[in-house]
Amino acid sequence: MCSIDFPTPFIDTHLYIMAGTSCTHCFKALADSSRLRILRLLQASPRTVTEITNHMELTQPTVSHHLHILLSKGVIARAQTGRQVVYTYNTAHPCVGCGVFSAPIKP
Repeated sequence: MCSIDFPTPFIDTHLYIMAGTSCTHCFKALADSSRLRILRLLQASPRTVTEITNHMELTQPTVSHHLHILLSKGVIARAQTGRQVVYTYNTAHPCVGCGVFSAPIKP
């Protein structure tokens, strides 16, 4: 299981203030341990669905479902070259500004 390690001052001063309606979707996207693991992989390097599936104990349709959720929230991006689709961590995600994604994700 993964967890996000927020420093205590960060939680007290930022999350409660900034986690209003604009960041609610970020927390929903992070509410699943499988999505956290996928996000951690993508923060390390861009990957295809097959590469992500090989790192996880999930089926390819399940991985695709989680990728769809992360993609719909703007947390990740995808690029397609021919038949190959590569997923990447979206460093320009709006919640980067409030700090939700600046905290390290621990395994």
